[in-house]
Amino acid sequence: MTLEFPKLTLEGILELAENPCPTCELSKMSSYEYNVLNERIDKMIKHNPVDGKLFTKLMRLKSFLMLEV
Repeated sequence: MTLEFPKLTLEGILELAENPCPTCELSKMSSYEYNVLNERIDKMIKHNPVDGKLFTKLMRLKSFLMLEV
């Protein structure tokens, strides 16, 4: 399955995390892309040291993902 949503790159995920309400962007994604984004966020948190603000933003993005599914 191909990923069509352009925000699944590292830069795109960081941009989504900076958005205070990313639901309009997330509504364009397929359920498969939700899963991929969720996995990539998990990898970012586990494999890269992130500061507290970025961690909070990434976790907020994960909560928006849970609401959209």
